[in-house]
Amino acid sequence: MRLLHGGLRVLRNTSHDDFNRRFGEPGWSVDVPFVCNTAVDFDRADVVVIGAGLTGLAAAEALALRGKKVLVIDRQGVGSGASGRNAGFCTISPSATARSVLLQYGEVSGKKYFDWFLRAAERVRERAEEDFSDIEWSQNGRASLALSAKQAESMRENWSIQHKLFKLPVQYLSRSEVERVAGGGSYYAAITDNVSGSLNPLKLVHSLALHARNAGACICEGVEATSVREVGSKVYIDCGSITLEANEVIIATDAYRSLQNTRTAGLYVPLASYMIATESLSEEVCSLLFPDKRVASTSRNFANYFRIDARRRLLFGGRRTLSSNTPLSDIASELHDAAGKLFDSVHIPNVDKCWGGLLSFTQDRTPVVGGLSERIYYAGGYCGHGVPTALACGEMLAERILGADAVDCPFYQSRLKGSVKMQMAKVLLPAISRYYRAVDAIN
Repeated sequence: MRLLHGGLRVLRNTSHDDFNRRFGEPGWSVDVPFVCNTAVDFDRADVVVIGAGLTGLAAAEALALRGKKVLVIDRQGVGSGASGRNAGFCTISPSATARSVLLQYGEVSGKKYFDWFLRAAERVRERAEEDFSDIEWSQNGRASLALSAKQAESMRENWSIQHKLFKLPVQYLSRSEVERVAGGGSYYAAITDNVSGSLNPLKLVHSLALHARNAGACICEGVEATSVREVGSKVYIDCGSITLEANEVIIATDAYRSLQNTRTAGLYVPLASYMIATESLSEEVCSLLFPDKRVASTSRNFANYFRIDARRRLLFGGRRTLSSNTPLSDIASELHDAAGKLFDSVHIPNVDKCWGGLLSFTQDRTPVVGGLSERIYYAGGYCGHGVPTALACGEMLAERILGADAVDCPFYQSRLKGSVKMQMAKVLLPAISRYYRAVDAIN
């Protein structure tokens, strides 16, 4: 790569402040924040990665370890998007239901589909134990909870497909058994596993950035890519007054940016999601709500997800709308009320923090990862399951760039194509919100 028109200098990033005013400061902290490069001036490199989240940094580290010269740029900063704003879940299950996967992929490829997500979660555990000792990793499993008899019936069907056809390490708990894993509310059934875990996502992304830089990657914050153009055997990335030239480009911005000339339109729909962190709970309440410290979620379209973090705060997330225009104070009140209704047998402490961000959802709730062209790659559409998925997709794109003829992933596409339906869905979000709220009410 060459930096045309001179070296790349990073200026103060005012968009980061604007973003935090809109979505709130995330409720995570790091002991020693990662410090990025403030200037870059070199003659060539091999790959430009746009987006300093889990996907981009995982790809950058893997490429740099194999001798590639890599530059990572981000409009805001390391982990400023979903990678540093999520709830820290690391689950073995994708967003898509077992029945939908079976219908779309069949039994053989469907098993490969679920095995891929299982390996992705195992990969996070391996790195947490071997490389990232300070990310508050805990492997206590997950519980997906049914709030009605109808949801329980659907849940049992999905569990049967997961367990009997796809051989996943999941268990089905009837109504009388759910209290073993979740309390404080009224649940009709649960699907559980003992492999999923949780962590501090901001510590994870900062640790990954440090590993990527130590491997030789250069990481710059406050650099905005506005367009990506492929000309012959080169790719040009416009960044204001600077144009970068690369052999390959990885676009790893997920829901936060649609770059010009990259065919990303129609790959996903950006949706807003928020969470609160309450003041610390007592040990007794923590044990009642989460007897074995699992992460948990409800099984409706507008799901809530929740867990206890290392500071004994209740993290409770979700929304009743897909919009990102509601004031944070109203969202905090809404989520606090929702937690009180779900955990109706305990007192929920006051809200300590409220924050949110954007998620990307796809038409079939399957990630979109692969090539936009011969030299431009993309990964995103994680549908709220981004921690293990992002790391795995980043490493997978690095493997492809390093020369792998094929990757062991049933949904990898050598040529990604957007959908007109997904472009229309962005306009119809208010109507879609009303529809799914009505379905949840019926169920």
